[in-house]
Amino acid sequence: MLSKLIEKAHIQNWSTITLQTVILTSDILIYSKGNKNSFIILSGIIILSLFSLQVVSRRFLMFYPFQQYMSTPSQKIDTAILRLFLISSISLMFIGGINSDIGRLKEIESTLRSNLFWIIPILIPILPLSWHFIFDNLVRESFVEDMKKLSVHYAGKCPTPNCNNPYARFERKVLSQNCGQVVIECDSCNKKYEYKEPINLGY
Repeated sequence: MLSKLIEKAHIQNWSTITLQTVILTSDILIYSKGNKNSFIILSGIIILSLFSLQVVSRRFLMFYPFQQYMSTPSQKIDTAILRLFLISSISLMFIGGINSDIGRLKEIESTLRSNLFWIIPILIPILPLSWHFIFDNLVRESFVEDMKKLSVHYAGKCPTPNCNNPYARFERKVLSQNCGQVVIECDSCNKKYEYKEPINLGY
């Protein structure tokens, strides 16, 4: 039920670009008005890291990736990273927007500032490059294997001439990233069909 609602709403098309642009613009405005603390800097760096990851994989653009062929949500670790980065960036932006010179915040800000010299290279460019050369293929393979475990069942018109049974049983499966299989069984004419079709699972 939930997957059908998500598919109908096309949630997979809700890009994060607009939100990232708003966050980065806010970081720049806050920084330019005098709040030049490490919270604001790190918030902006996280967003820039996301932009870099999105160049490597378009899945980092989607809040709720949805696989159309198998009619199912397709969240993986990249989706979790995207959400974590956005939540972290927004939180840091709000913290940096208040007075970071008070109490415990001042100590945290000082510690964070002293560690920015190694945090920044990790987020840009080490993480995007690592994802491109190592993790992207691993997640892609895992994604395809997950899709292979699923099957979609639905009713449709029997392809047998002169049968026209509108309630033949259809089953759709994934064989590989570029190949799907459809099995059709009809109780009216007792025919069974199997055929492969080219697909693009996307990623």
